[in-house]
Amino acid sequence: MARKLFAGDILSIVIVVSLFAIYGITLFACKRYKSFIIVLVFFLIGNGFYFLGNLQVSAKYYEGQNFVIGRVTDDITSYYNNSYTLTLEDVYINGESAKNIRLSIKIDDKSEINPGDKLTFTTVLENTKIFNLGSFNSYYIRNNIGYTASTSTSNVQVIDNHLKFDEAFRLKVKEMLSENMSEDNAGICYAVLFGDKSGIDKEIKEDYQNSGIIHVLTVSGLHVGFLIALIYFVLRKLKLGRISTTIITSIVLLLFNILCGFAPSVMRASLMAIVMMLAKLSGREYDPLNALGLAGFIIILIKPLYAFDIGFLMSFACVATIFMLNQPLLKVFKKVMPDKIAGYLALTFSAQIGILPFTAMFLNSFNLLSFFANLIIVPIFSIVYPLLMVTILILLLIPTIGKVLLMFDLVFDFTTAVARFFSSSASQISLYAYDIVFIIFFFLIIFLISRFVMMKRPLKFVSASVMSLLLIVSVIINVVPPKNEAAVTTINDYNMEVVMLSTDSGQKALLYNEIDTDTLEDFFYNNKIGNIDYLFLKDLPSEYDLEFLNTYNVKRVLALSEEGTSLIYNVTTNTYLQAGDFTVNYVEVENVFLGFEINFNQRQIFVASFSFVSYNDIDKLNQYLYYKDFDIVYMNGYTNYKSGGRIEELTYISDGNIKLTFGENGCRVWRID
Repeated sequence: MARKLFAGDILSIVIVVSLFAIYGITLFACKRYKSFIIVLVFFLIGNGFYFLGNLQVSAKYYEGQNFVIGRVTDDITSYYNNSYTLTLEDVYINGESAKNIRLSIKIDDKSEINPGDKLTFTTVLENTKIFNLGSFNSYYIRNNIGYTASTSTSNVQVIDNHLKFDEAFRLKVKEMLSENMSEDNAGICYAVLFGDKSGIDKEIKEDYQNSGIIHVLTVSGLHVGFLIALIYFVLRKLKLGRISTTIITSIVLLLFNILCGFAPSVMRASLMAIVMMLAKLSGREYDPLNALGLAGFIIILIKPLYAFDIGFLMSFACVATIFMLNQPLLKVFKKVMPDKIAGYLALTFSAQIGILPFTAMFLNSFNLLSFFANLIIVPIFSIVYPLLMVTILILLLIPTIGKVLLMFDLVFDFTTAVARFFSSSASQISLYAYDIVFIIFFFLIIFLISRFVMMKRPLKFVSASVMSLLLIVSVIINVVPPKNEAAVTTINDYNMEVVMLSTDSGQKALLYNEIDTDTLEDFFYNNKIGNIDYLFLKDLPSEYDLEFLNTYNVKRVLALSEEGTSLIYNVTTNTYLQAGDFTVNYVEVENVFLGFEINFNQRQIFVASFSFVSYNDIDKLNQYLYYKDFDIVYMNGYTNYKSGGRIEELTYISDGNIKLTFGENGCRVWRID
């Protein structure tokens, strides 16, 4: 809630005040003053964490060309044959120590870039944005990325090479897998071991995600549990004492966290395991819910903005729900089936319930058959994962027997076949992207009905009923289609620049130069946009873009030139054309395209050309705008101008989303993300 409170969101403020009022009245009536004060203090600390988290991710701004020195990690992604994206750490910018850089590098000569290389080059740096278009970039947080940049190998000099222990270990394992397994299964196996899914084919990854078993490819508490069971089995055979076992297990867990890049789910499971071992050593009772809370507090203390990370959220929600719902569900299932089956079903159901809100928020869909897919896959992985870990350790010592990995090739062929079978679209249901309000009520209800809330049954029933009513209200509010209103929305990401126009009647038009379909799809989904009626473009869209946009029922495409796909509709210069509620004019002066002049709902909008207006053409643009009286002029951040109308100067210089909504008396809402 902290982010919304800091932004002054009225609804969030009302909810927080209401919850504290109800909670405070209840505790004061029971004369439990200390409890209220403790919760209030920790709530304030939590908000302080958010503030500190923002300070933690902020990076110094560098203007113009900068001299960079940095070491290449083993995180290298190939997008095309001649282009790579990699992460630089141990970075120095103009001689100053700085945050890591995510670098896009074009291979334009015979030089190669390898993990461990220390590079020097000059480039323009762009500060990263953790929050963008309503999404959260957890990769930047996990890898301490402060900047993005691009260069080419001809501009780069390699001055040294040094691999860290964890990088050398991962690269050796990756090499061993690729030599002894098929390409697809080597990528799957590497993901199972270290959580890095970049080497998995896109279609295979989608099959695992759509079938609901993607968690086996993301190192999680499940994997940590298997690892701990393996360690305990070995140490028991060696007849080591409790203290020695605890120390050795903790060291192994630390090494495993290093190899997995301290992923939130791995940290959570490791911390809880250490708490459990310490409880046994000290003869104290292990309280799972408090251990979970302690693990969460420690992780947030180290990385405050992990509270927005999907891995963190799903891991903690899943485990918390298992603790709260497993016992009630187990009692129900035991009445109709054997104890072992009942135990497994209760565990699986409670885990699925816990991740459901976040599945809706981040994945937008849920597979009704995922429960059955997990019934098959999880027992297999409970055997395969420990065997795989032991095999890898043996092969690192005796690499000549690498062909033993062929048996895992067969296993992963089977799991991929299962994923493909259960990923059928017929079993997928779309979910609304529920917000934090829904999630709060959802987990409060689960908490209220759990054994951890020791109320009398009538009071429990009333409390849960009130929360359920509030949950239903939040769902109704969430699914109600947004009201049609005249608006201008910019949707800007690092890879695209888009302007969307909306009329009072609900018609929508899109203007863009380049789009990122994944980001745009998420934006449309989260804002309940199902139709884009018109496209106003300089050039006709590519086949790929058009295939994507046609899913939003595009009625008509207007373009100035025929570059792009087959001609749908071509307009002549400086000719006003009608498209539904929109009147469009493509403005050209002396054969230079300046932009789009659009009229709708008695509003006159000008959108400058998305390509940067050159220095020589700024005068033409200024002259054209000087005699106009536009309500809004949209331009990219590299253009400044003077206008004779109401707008003196307006430039757009940062990524994100801006929405202007019009009422009868002009612009009544200005929202910035």
